[in-house]
Amino acid sequence: MADDRDRFSDDEKKVISLDEVRQTRGERLATKEENRKRGHSDEYLDERLREDIKAHASFRRTLGLCLVLILIVVVAVYFGIRLTLKYNDITTVWEKPASEMTLFTSLPYANGVVKYNNDGMSFYNEDGELKWTKTYEMRKPKPSVCGEYIVMADIGYNNLVICNRDGFQGSAYSPLPISSVSISREGRVAAVVEDDMANRILFFDKTGAKSDSNFQTLMNKTGYPMSAALSPDGKMLMVSYVYMEQGMMNNKLIFYDYHDSQAGANQTVGGFQKYGDTLFARVAFLDDRRAVAFGDGRIVFFSLKNRLKPEETAEVKFSDTIERVFYDDEGVYVVTSQPENNTWLVTCYAKDGTAKYAYRSTFLPDFVGMKNGTLYFHDSSSLVVYGKVLGKMKLRFQGNFRVNVRSIVNLGKDNAFLILSDTKLMRVKLKN
Repeated sequence: MADDRDRFSDDEKKVISLDEVRQTRGERLATKEENRKRGHSDEYLDERLREDIKAHASFRRTLGLCLVLILIVVVAVYFGIRLTLKYNDITTVWEKPASEMTLFTSLPYANGVVKYNNDGMSFYNEDGELKWTKTYEMRKPKPSVCGEYIVMADIGYNNLVICNRDGFQGSAYSPLPISSVSISREGRVAAVVEDDMANRILFFDKTGAKSDSNFQTLMNKTGYPMSAALSPDGKMLMVSYVYMEQGMMNNKLIFYDYHDSQAGANQTVGGFQKYGDTLFARVAFLDDRRAVAFGDGRIVFFSLKNRLKPEETAEVKFSDTIERVFYDDEGVYVVTSQPENNTWLVTCYAKDGTAKYAYRSTFLPDFVGMKNGTLYFHDSSSLVVYGKVLGKMKLRFQGNFRVNVRSIVNLGKDNAFLILSDTKLMRVKLKN
């Protein structure tokens, strides 16, 4: 007689019964009734089941441990490579001609670069494409940048032009000469304008239209505003004032809050005037809650976590001469001279004023910046790059160019940069 299993189709043979499932554990344990007939107790069955569970758990632990060890090895190899990685040369990915512009200045902007002079400004994106050109007539153009907005003001004169990554947005005319200008990430502009007896701070929106928040400061009361800065959100204003006291020139720093539009345009929320005759020629916001004042031989950091009560977080004094200062949304970078060995010291500070890194440079940097953990500084012929690994900065590259460099933009990785020379724009990669 043929086997009963031959009467079932192949699909039916694939069906597994509950009894067959039970038999897959251990040595195909029988049901409790069958094992009792064989003389096995329930304790015997429970022990066999526990042993089976233990064996399965042991296998899973072993497998998990192996996976963890493999992951540790992979991570160790990755960071080992990163810790020792160093680039020795530069290769050009592409180069494109830049439009002719004589006697121009440039600066990194919106992941690209802006060229400007007395006659206009041009924006090139990260792909080297000329996105827009805005012409104007200015005698002393000076830019202010925040995010994707840029304002160009004619310092000592009356005009300003507002653009963003898409191009021209608006322009404005001031009846009084402009002495300082700042822009927010939404395109709001604050301009300090001069008068004989009083100074005014004028506000414009991104189209150049005047705001009702304008106010004036009297020379014999508040003092002369040397520099003003808008917070990125456009709701706080920081001003550095110079004033006379007992025949001595002094400086004070004042914060104004515009968060509550009903509170009035000139709402003072914090004032600091304990710095004696130190003159703070430049003030800036690092983000919506952090600000900094740059003075002669000292830098002061402020927190605006509480908008109604700004507080000083750090004051850094320098015995060496401050040659240049730079800042971005990752921190502040101070370049001081080291005349004893003819070098310069680049010191990096966090936004709260904590010193993080210091590097000696054989040249005076034209620019210092950081992006995605990569610190870089350069002059017209040299570039130095540091990369962060496990909280530490490692030297990635130090080399020279064959062209006269005007601006260098870090494209987000420590080996990819956009370089503007006198006549062309290049994308380069560092290679080992």
